[in-house]
Amino acid sequence: WHRLGTLASQLGNLVLARFAFCEGLSLSPSHQLLLDKYLALCVSLGDEPNANIAAKRILAVNPYHSAARKWMARPKLSEPSWAPTAPFEKLGGRLIPRDGDGDGDGAGTEEQ
Repeated sequence: WHRLGTLASQLGNLVLARFAFCEGLSLSPSHQLLLDKYLALCVSLGDEPNANIAAKRILAVNPYHSAARKWMARPKLSEPSWAPTAPFEKLGGRLIPRDGDGDGDGAGTEEQ
């Protein structure tokens, strides 16, 4: 799985690379080379949740791993940079339009 993932990554086939690294890690969850390359792949893809998981696994085995320490020490964003701000608000895990008066009709405080 390591060889396939490495070759796929070098050829730019990131879907196959991720698949290969994940399959290898399912067989050997603490394989250092797989974890290292999987972390690098997740970081390059912007996959923060899986990069966090990989970095934590690496640090559990090797607390001095520089890339994993650097990843875990980076400043964290409170909201993703792509998250809309106004005129939406979060409600129950989904984004809804903000209408101003709270009745959900989208009309604001205007009377009809």
